[in-house]
Amino acid sequence: MHDVIRIALILLATLVASSISKADDTLKVRSIRLVDVCSQERTFVITASVGEIFSSDSLLSFDITINYDTAVLRPTTGLPSGTMAELMKYGDFSPYYNFQVPGEMRVGAFTISTPARGNRPLFALGGTFRGTCPDTGRLGVFFAPEFNPEFKKMVTVYDVNYVHTTATPTTRNNVGLTWAQRNNVISHPDTVLEHELLVHASGLIGDSLLLTLESQREDLEIDTVATQAQDGTNILNITRNETGQYTVVFTTSDSVANFTVRTRSTYRLDSTVSSVWGTLTTRNTCSCVRPGKVDTLFVTAVRTDTTTSTTDIQEGSVKLRKINEIIELQGVLGSSATIEVFGIEGNLIQRHHFTPGSNPAVSLTNFPTGMYFIVGRSGSRFDTIVTTP
Repeated sequence: MHDVIRIALILLATLVASSISKADDTLKVRSIRLVDVCSQERTFVITASVGEIFSSDSLLSFDITINYDTAVLRPTTGLPSGTMAELMKYGDFSPYYNFQVPGEMRVGAFTISTPARGNRPLFALGGTFRGTCPDTGRLGVFFAPEFNPEFKKMVTVYDVNYVHTTATPTTRNNVGLTWAQRNNVISHPDTVLEHELLVHASGLIGDSLLLTLESQREDLEIDTVATQAQDGTNILNITRNETGQYTVVFTTSDSVANFTVRTRSTYRLDSTVSSVWGTLTTRNTCSCVRPGKVDTLFVTAVRTDTTTSTTDIQEGSVKLRKINEIIELQGVLGSSATIEVFGIEGNLIQRHHFTPGSNPAVSLTNFPTGMYFIVGRSGSRFDTIVTTP
């Protein structure tokens, strides 16, 4: 009776082992290194694996060919470290890597002693990616992999991915925006001023670019945005949202593109400072350049008296001077004066009135680090500067 049970168990174990050995196993070909097209290092690495291999699997040899896209991939090097091929080294004969046939990467290894085992890929190899973003290096398995006849795994399924790319851009401070004249003055409400905006696009030629302009105060509106007469700049789209923000989508073949931006003042106060902030970004996800040059347009609105005396005209102009941390308004010639300090967003921080005969000056010693807009006035005469403490 016991012999019958033992024979039955042996038969059952044999059937189970047979069913396992007949199950389809998968050859997985993976690209394990994302290629950065913005880097000088354009090496790709791929591996091939059939999962963990045990001694009972009886792996003694393999010969596998991976097909590849010759337009963008160039295999150059076998990478045995950490692979089953490393465990199957036999002199100069095993493992072997053959890249002589275009479009084929052939890798093989064998052992003449103990079957190889381990939870490692069968092999790994590297090469040079010769394409550009967003190219992908296609891989394939067109020929059935060959293993020694005793190998228990039946590899009939192939799971293959591609060599993928990315672009990691570098911020360049010579690419971006500058205003031809940063400081501007408006002396009457509802005045329209034209400003020249320079877009430095070196490294972004042909990219789809996004220019965003936004006024930081309601009393200064962006009226229109247009490109100057340039054959190389093509505006694709201009939109203006409810808050007055302008977005311009364009391409350029020039290293510097010129735009004309018109602003309209609606101020009602005696004086105020408004600013227009601009940003430039590229919509090309494969670009290797990120704009880092930024600039701010300042518009100072100073309400002038309608009754300007002859004395004011003859007195000449006034001038703001910074001496160390002191801001002086020079040229007032004994008249009354006012010095106002505005923040970068146009908010009034301080206003100082000076009687005739006094020295109109303010100190920035205790001001926080940052940029400030200073307006000095005496009668109908005024001057502005942008400075830091």
